[in-house]
Amino acid sequence: MTKKNYVSLAPYRQLNLVGGNTSYVLFVNNLDSKPFNVSRENVKVTFIEAPTAKTGSKSVPIRVNSYDEIIAEIREDEYKQRYRAFLNKIEADMNIKDQATTVADSDKSGSISGNFSAMSTGRYSNGDTVSINTDGSLYGGYGGSTHTTIYNPALAQVIAAKNQARFANNLNSIAQNAKSQQELLNALFLKSISLPKGKSYGGLVVTDTRGLDKELKGTFLIQINLDGQEYDFKVGREYYNVDATAVKS
Repeated sequence: MTKKNYVSLAPYRQLNLVGGNTSYVLFVNNLDSKPFNVSRENVKVTFIEAPTAKTGSKSVPIRVNSYDEIIAEIREDEYKQRYRAFLNKIEADMNIKDQATTVADSDKSGSISGNFSAMSTGRYSNGDTVSINTDGSLYGGYGGSTHTTIYNPALAQVIAAKNQARFANNLNSIAQNAKSQQELLNALFLKSISLPKGKSYGGLVVTDTRGLDKELKGTFLIQINLDGQEYDFKVGREYYNVDATAVKS
């Protein structure tokens, strides 16, 4: 049967959504005599597993995400990133004391030596005197160590300020990334419209493929139902690892 409209579909990988979703750009040109609706409701996606000797081929239905679902994912991912940044900030602050403390160890040892001479006198009971001279030497050693810990409060303040600045920059980067994704989604997402005769419209279709095993091989079958006709496209899953193109059937 001759197709009444022009429909094309191509894989799209720029939108960095959470969890490995796969996206497609759908383009429709209404060549019919009347308007018809275009939305994600017109799109059905099935993953056809590559047949194996043990299991053969198996089909898995793939959910086509709504705009609200994708926005929720972007916000959830933003929250998780902010939370990780907060935990990193706490860990960094807990290390401030150690970073602002210096420890010095020193060992000391040595020896002492010297000579001495002494004379003592006395008298016997008969009146005679006696003198005694004593000569000798002394020798000894000593050793020890010292452990000094110095905390620098000024350095601690500098480190704390750097931690806070890094934390603020991280939060700003996370917020900007989420904002960019939302703006990109707003600009590209396939909205529900009534497409007039002779007009064209295109947009992004996002499918939830997070449940598929990463090692699973197969083909995505994308079926577009418009104005009572079906348009089928096939995309090999290897496209998302190597360059490939959609093949219309």
